Amino acid sequence: MKKVLSVMGSLVLTVMALFGFSGTASANSFGWTYFETEDGKWDGNSIITTYSQPNVEVHLGADGRGPYTIGGTRVDGQTLRVRLCNPVTSACTAYQYFGGSEGLYSTIFTGMKPATYRLDVIDSSSSYRVKGYVEAATFSW
Repeated sequence: MKKVLSVMGSLVLTVMALFGFSGTASANSFGWTYFETEDGKWDGNSIITTYSQPNVEVHLGADGRGPYTIGGTRVDGQTLRVRLCNPVTSACTAYQYFGGSEGLYSTIFTGMKPATYRLDVIDSSSSYRVKGYVEAATFSW
């Protein structure tokens, strides 16, 4: 019995050494991509969620990457909203506002089903369009 427990203990330690300890977070970034509101196109790169990384964090316009109106006026990122859409099923999340301040705008979608999603960024006015850059990353807690 002691030998069985010893072997099982060694196996557990080996698995932990090879694959790491649970509780560590991992992320997969999908890079910065240009967007324009009201252009009828998806914003940003495709985002792929998995069972192990079901959460998505979307960043807006860090490091001089906007957001600006097409005319060049700076826009408060907290006035913009974003949603995730599955282009295959046409299902979308509710729009969420970006939080934070200049250079640190972001929002998080949690518990997404494994699928490929696209971003849809909108502004609050039909009298102007907004351009800038967005980045998304999937992660686990």
